[in-house]
Amino acid sequence: IVFKEEVEDKHPLFNIQEAAEPSAAPVGSQRFIGRWDSMARVESAIEGGAKAVGIFGASGLGKTFFVHQLGATMLTTMDETFAIEKIFFLEGSNRSEGAYGELMDQLEKLFHRFSENSLSQIIRNQRDYPGPIEKAQTLAEEIGERPLLFVFDNFENWLDGGFSIKDPLLKDFIETL
Repeated sequence: IVFKEEVEDKHPLFNIQEAAEPSAAPVGSQRFIGRWDSMARVESAIEGGAKAVGIFGASGLGKTFFVHQLGATMLTTMDETFAIEKIFFLEGSNRSEGAYGELMDQLEKLFHRFSENSLSQIIRNQRDYPGPIEKAQTLAEEIGERPLLFVFDNFENWLDGGFSIKDPLLKDFIETL
């Protein structure tokens, strides 16, 4: 993973450009080889206050596996600045239309599954939170400072050729959150 650029000073993007090279790994991590320097760079960005980190690159280079390892590390660390409480894995489908509704469905199911009833109710409540901005603002307030990790795999499926979010409702939701 190569540091590429900063977006609004708080959203670093990392580009996986080639397959991992073997490197020294911490004991007990035999399956995760060659990306410890990259892991340290992402951890540093998060510890530095990044609220969102983008990992991108060509298919088959290990982005999803990398993020799974990152999440496992964050779930088991004792370092309070890097520890997380829960991970929510979300999948961007190939549907360009209705991406916002698809994301709301996924979030509601995950929040319900992991007993996050107050978050699930925000997603379901169309009367008090009819639009993406109101819903995102309320979720952000409810989540507050809780250390939760949201992983959007295949998010590029929801982007256009200019790397903007295609669905205007999804765009409003993500930008507000």
